[in-house]
Amino acid sequence: MTAPGGFRVVLQNPKRDAPITLAVLGFLCVLCIWGAVAVDNVWRYVLAVLGVLLVALIPLLVVQLLPGREFLTYIDARGLVVTSGKRPEEILPAERFRQFEVVDPGGGGPVTLKLSYSKDGDYEPPKQIRGMEESPGRLLLAMIKDGEGGGSLSLEDLWRLRRFVEETGVGTWSEQTRPH
Repeated sequence: MTAPGGFRVVLQNPKRDAPITLAVLGFLCVLCIWGAVAVDNVWRYVLAVLGVLLVALIPLLVVQLLPGREFLTYIDARGLVVTSGKRPEEILPAERFRQFEVVDPGGGGPVTLKLSYSKDGDYEPPKQIRGMEESPGRLLLAMIKDGEGGGSLSLEDLWRLRRFVEETGVGTWSEQTRPH
């Protein structure tokens, strides 16, 4: 699946954090159901409803883990690639890349990686890539992991991507971290 050259940086992979999410939901579900049994007032009903809603969420997450339901966004030598289930890959060609930017909104908000791309002529990106657009010609690629574990792109992968962009010349890299 990787393009020639073997380079690949995964930007989004929902399966990576799924086991932790399922464990937390399971714990909250058990806690709510236990609270509904132990408490003897109006909160009993609130906790019971919350417990039932959490039980309903668990199968929705488990379905996403089944084979053939993979969703993955990555950059390789071909460009920005989105795979979803058994559908064919959707690719934004690397030739259309303009500028990668790291955006820090300040105030403890998430640091994000964005990509501006060329929409010359009547080019329309594939459907799933259009879903990542913040505005025409500008994509939100990933949130960068911080010390608390949030985000989908590690700093190590961010630097690998930067080296790849600089070495291959597919687009440019913004030299400043700009505020949102």
